[in-house]
Amino acid sequence: MANLPHGGLAVNQEYSEEEFRAILSKWESIRTMIEPELNSIVSRLEMAGLEGLASYIVKGGKMFRGFVTMLFAEAAGGNLDRAKDAAIAVELVQGASLALDDIIDKDAERRGGPSAWVLYGIGKSAMVSLLLVPTALKLVEQYGPLALSYSITAWESMVRGEIIDAYSSLNLEPVEYLQLASLKTGSLFSLASTLGVIAADHEEYAERAWNYGNIVGIAYQLADDITDFANYARGAKDKLDPSERLFLRWAEAELKARGEDEVIEKGVEYLNDVLKRSISSLSFLPPGPATKMIAELPWFMASKMLESANLSLSKFDQRP
Repeated sequence: MANLPHGGLAVNQEYSEEEFRAILSKWESIRTMIEPELNSIVSRLEMAGLEGLASYIVKGGKMFRGFVTMLFAEAAGGNLDRAKDAAIAVELVQGASLALDDIIDKDAERRGGPSAWVLYGIGKSAMVSLLLVPTALKLVEQYGPLALSYSITAWESMVRGEIIDAYSSLNLEPVEYLQLASLKTGSLFSLASTLGVIAADHEEYAERAWNYGNIVGIAYQLADDITDFANYARGAKDKLDPSERLFLRWAEAELKARGEDEVIEKGVEYLNDVLKRSISSLSFLPPGPATKMIAELPWFMASKMLESANLSLSKFDQRP
């Protein structure tokens, strides 16, 4: 088993069942903290003709980003109860962004059921999604102007990324793939990390937490695109979306990949390098169980995503 040093940490590139269970247990305990209050907040947004819509938009999410917020608050020595509103704000923004993304892409399914716009209509779903963002910002206000500034920056970057993805990605140069991943996916992971340290009263960590989140977001997007491309190459997916076609052009141009198998292999190699960078960017956090879990979490997320295409971070061929 290969290990990567990070101060006092040894971070595994492959995980034992025990390590998986530890992350899953922590994740579930934090979801249990966040979910009731998240549900209470969205239930207060109910209004005539829109009953249940806000709740439907946010329900069923993995809450990875809220999990990141809480882990960063804990690692920085903060109080988890104080950080809870920051995690909820991140999840509100995530729900809004996914609902709007489904409208733009005309995706009819989300989280194992119909997308919000399919059930409630495009207009209602768009307006309630937009309402979730200022609701999130009101929660963030308590953490001060820096937290608000980062929140506005993240939302602006996400929207820019979605606009480019939806309307311009076919016209981008391959080298711009990582910039797009940073905008549309890295921004919210950056916000999740940053709000965690700000909620723990460590504003001096904010910029470095933002940079870590950006690296993790890029890794997340890479793992997602590699998985989708592998499923497409094996006939399990009908077509590539524009952003996935940009990934393919990037792999061919920047990684010099030739053929489907090499795109997957070199993509996973590059993903491994990005994950290593995420660990080296964590030196500002004090050593401890939460910091170790933050370092392991990107490997965990990427591994679980690749598994759906029978891939792993350490083996590029199909698993038996």
